[in-house]
Amino acid sequence: LHWAWLQPFYPELAASLPVTGTDGTLKRSKAQAWAHLKTGSLRDVAGIAGYVDGKDGQRWVVVALVNHPQANRARPVLDAVVDWASQQR
Repeated sequence: LHWAWLQPFYPELAASLPVTGTDGTLKRSKAQAWAHLKTGSLRDVAGIAGYVDGKDGQRWVVVALVNHPQANRARPVLDAVVDWASQQR
């Protein structure tokens, strides 16, 4: 993700990812941060990966995976990770 961030195609990549609280799989996200993320889930796995805009315009690469029989219950935790990243400087 960091490598992709540095490439000329990054704007198109970011535009292709859902935005928290706005569209796609993140439309119902409770995260308050502005983020472009890909969500994923399999049996016993939930995750997010993408870019979160933090304080002072800093952009962060965020990846979080939960591997547990009740991983589907971790969505609030994944939202909290996004919000936490948005507060970093």
